[in-house]
Amino acid sequence: MSETLLNEEAKIEYHTDTEIVKSKSYRDEKTGFDVVETHNQQGNLISKAESKDGVLRKETGYDISDGSVSSGTDYDDQGRKIRQFDKQFQHASAYSYHPNGQVWTVQVQDGIKNEQIHEEYSETGKKLKHEQKRNNIKHGHQILHDGTSHEHYDMGQPSGVWSNYDHNGKLKSEEEYLPDNKTLTKMYLNNVVTEITPKQHGKVHGTVKFFDQTGNQTFEGEYVQGVQTYSKRIDPATKQVTEESINSGDQREIFSYKDGNLSGVKIEKSGVVDNKQTSNAQSRLGTIQQGDAIKEGLRNGVAALFGNNLPGVLKPRSSEQLAENQKSELHKRMGR
Repeated sequence: MSETLLNEEAKIEYHTDTEIVKSKSYRDEKTGFDVVETHNQQGNLISKAESKDGVLRKETGYDISDGSVSSGTDYDDQGRKIRQFDKQFQHASAYSYHPNGQVWTVQVQDGIKNEQIHEEYSETGKKLKHEQKRNNIKHGHQILHDGTSHEHYDMGQPSGVWSNYDHNGKLKSEEEYLPDNKTLTKMYLNNVVTEITPKQHGKVHGTVKFFDQTGNQTFEGEYVQGVQTYSKRIDPATKQVTEESINSGDQREIFSYKDGNLSGVKIEKSGVVDNKQTSNAQSRLGTIQQGDAIKEGLRNGVAALFGNNLPGVLKPRSSEQLAENQKSELHKRMGR
């Protein structure tokens, strides 16, 4: 049941079946706004809505205990929200718009969490920026550089996965932050991974891998705190593989093979180079197991028999010394 009373100042409706028992409508001569007030059964003001020319311009909520304003929302002349606050939830926000009506900026303040958020959008609605802070320290998800960079922080410390995109939205790179000051970086080209690089304390640490545009692996390297200890280069077209093992600070062993057949070995130590080549060689893990000598350093058909590690011999001063050294090594490997 409801009853309506009309007079020159107000329209009052009584609602006996709800908590809101009065609704009062009038025009505010100072602002020119049409106002609608709602009251509870005790006559306390609960809310007020103000409009002009049929467009909502302001909403206000009240604390019935003391009549103070508890919440409010302001709208522009097109009915778009421009400001909002709520004292109970300690929340406030503000909005601006592009000339075409799309949201331009959003500002949010959360007093309970003590968080601040700033967002920007393009005229087409694409999010270009999202900055979030807690206690004025970067925290949570961040979008920067016109939407091309995505970052994440945990109270000022980088965390999670950071991503970079080109202006067409294609993924360019990812960097994942891991425990123990480690990161894992991935580079992309046309959504194909082209590089994987692990780091610790900002230095390359772990297994690095490179790939071509079709996803074929072309390189693999092992690093310890920025120092390379092993590398493998692969030619996807010829399937030729070259491995380089660094056994100590001044010695490198380089192996080249294809389809499991070793085609060349080079040992470098203290600036001295010793080159060897074999035919009909069998290889395992890139090292010679058995083969027939055909070139410098392996004379008179002397067979070379090695295990998993190739001997780090230096180039002798004479061919006689070289042959003697290799015969000695051969006998040693054969247990003679």
